[in-house]
Amino acid sequence: MSTKELQQLNQDTFDAEEQKAIGGETWAAFLGRVLADDFRIRRSDPTIALQDRAGMIAWIQNHAVVPKQLADVKVFEDGNYGVVTCVVTLQGQPGQFHNLKVFHRESPSGDWRCSYWQVSKV
Repeated sequence: MSTKELQQLNQDTFDAEEQKAIGGETWAAFLGRVLADDFRIRRSDPTIALQDRAGMIAWIQNHAVVPKQLADVKVFEDGNYGVVTCVVTLQGQPGQFHNLKVFHRESPSGDWRCSYWQVSKV
């Protein structure tokens, strides 16, 4: 079950990045809940500073929505840790981006939270 949960969570985080509501939550509330307190994202552009949860939410609010296409999604789970990788193509833009997300949970019945997200140009 956890592999499917992680796949869905991966998709949901990308949907939230496109400012889509997730379940009954706004995208910002969803990210506020799912991104860990110590969350960090490293964007593909090295001139953009490492962002924390608040920084990522502000980034999304201040940038145009760009639809994404996901491919080659892979999930690895080991107990209370999970890693999801995928390749993302941005609509109307050249190139692809490799995404790696690290998730953790406090217990086997706990909720997954994303603690790290790395984006690299392919």
